[in-house]
Amino acid sequence: YNDACKDRMEASGGRVNCMATLPYWDRDLMNAEMRRIVDLGLKGVVLPDRPERLSQGYLGADGKINPFWEEVFDTCNSTGLAMNFHLNASLDAESAMWDNLGFDQRLPISALIHHIGCAATMSNFMVSGLLDKYEDLKIGLIESGAGWVPFWLEGMEHQLDEFRTLSNRGLKLRPREYFRRNFWVSFWFETAAPTRLIDEIGDDRLMFQTDYPHPTCLYPGVQDKLVSVLGGLDHATCKRILQDNAARLFNLPV
Repeated sequence: YNDACKDRMEASGGRVNCMATLPYWDRDLMNAEMRRIVDLGLKGVVLPDRPERLSQGYLGADGKINPFWEEVFDTCNSTGLAMNFHLNASLDAESAMWDNLGFDQRLPISALIHHIGCAATMSNFMVSGLLDKYEDLKIGLIESGAGWVPFWLEGMEHQLDEFRTLSNRGLKLRPREYFRRNFWVSFWFETAAPTRLIDEIGDDRLMFQTDYPHPTCLYPGVQDKLVSVLGGLDHATCKRILQDNAARLFNLPV
């Protein structure tokens, strides 16, 4: 798969950039493939939010980075290779829905619950201490939406104070500070997030996606959507959202 990613990138002249995957079940294989991904020039890796479901978790029993994953994190931190977490990688949405709902009733609920999964992914990193050890990690919450970000950060700020998590764990930054340093999010169908909430999210943290070819994608009418949502923003802000932020996250030569 990763070789095919490289071939696709070269065939497109660098216009199409794929994200790599890793053999999570074997530490030596994974580390060797991680080094090869860097040599191939791929722009990022897609990881499971809960790797303990497949092999071993990011944290060991002592609460520090699990040696199983240490080289992967070291490599991403030192090279700027993006770590990406898809909205479908965290919560079991099926367990939150009522029994006896039909398939078409469950689909929209399932899709939205997965956005909360990305919020949980972000929270796990923020409280884990990993972002203090790996300060330069670039984490993309992909196909994640963005409107939840202001509420979730506000909630994290409050709850970490109430439960003394910051002081108990000696965390160096507050949730909003971790977000501004380490995370990127993307929107596609939303209107409120890229307009009324942009100051809270940050126009340097927000990216645009089409979600093509999923049923919820914007196609056709992508350009019309962009005009209707971003048309009132200045050129520099639009350029950051539509180009510069992704270029920074994925080390694109734009």
